[in-house]
Amino acid sequence: MESWLLGGVPIPARLLARIWPDPSWRTGLRHLVVRAGGRAGLLQEVSEDGRARIRELDGAPYEPPVGSPVTLVHPALLDDPAAWQRLLEEHGGTQAVEQLSRSVHRQREGNDPAATGIGVEADEDSGQYWSTRSRAAEHGFGVRGGFAVLRITERGVTLEARCRLGSGEPGAPAEPGRLMWVDEAERPVPLGEVGPVAWSEGRRMAELVYGAPARRGAEDR
Repeated sequence: MESWLLGGVPIPARLLARIWPDPSWRTGLRHLVVRAGGRAGLLQEVSEDGRARIRELDGAPYEPPVGSPVTLVHPALLDDPAAWQRLLEEHGGTQAVEQLSRSVHRQREGNDPAATGIGVEADEDSGQYWSTRSRAAEHGFGVRGGFAVLRITERGVTLEARCRLGSGEPGAPAEPGRLMWVDEAERPVPLGEVGPVAWSEGRRMAELVYGAPARRGAEDR
C-alpha cells in the first residue's frame, strides 16, 4: 500500500471492490485519507459495486459517484495533517499504514533552486557503512551503487531520491554525503523542480538511514 501512497496512482473502483472484503486489505485501507469524486476524506467503507464512503474533514459523510477511483493522499499534500489526525481520533479510528503519523519535510526558503542536491549529516551513532546499508534495507529502501534509493511518482513524473551511503570498504565510516534526486534519464533534478512528495520522502529516507536530518545552507550546491 505504501507504493500507492508514493505513486499517486488512483485505485480503480473495480479493484477496490474486489480487495475490500479481504480483512488484511480492508484493515490497511480503512481510515486512510483518500481523494475520491473530487473530495478528500477518511475512507470508511467500500460497497460491492466499488462505491467508497468517506468522512470529510468537517466530519460529514460523503459518497462519490459509483465508479469513482480512490487515490491515497500523501501527507505532504495535506494543508493540515494534524486536523485529519484529530478527526481520526475523534471517531476512534487507527491507521495500519503510516500516513498521518508519517514524518513530513517541506522545502524551506533559502535553498538554491538550481542546486542538484543537499548535504547530509549523521549523528554520532550512525555507525559504519555496512550498518548504514543495513538500516536502509531494514526500512525498505533499495541499495544500489553506494546509495539508498527510493522511487516516487508525483504529478505523473517519476523521480528517484538517492542518499549516498559512503565507501563500501570493510570498516570504513559511513561518510555521509549528499541527498539528490534524478529523473528517469538519470539526470540530476534541480531542487526547484522537486515536488513536495519527492522532497519529503527523500528527506525522510536520509533521516531513517543516518538518524539525523539532511542539512541545508552552505552544503546546498
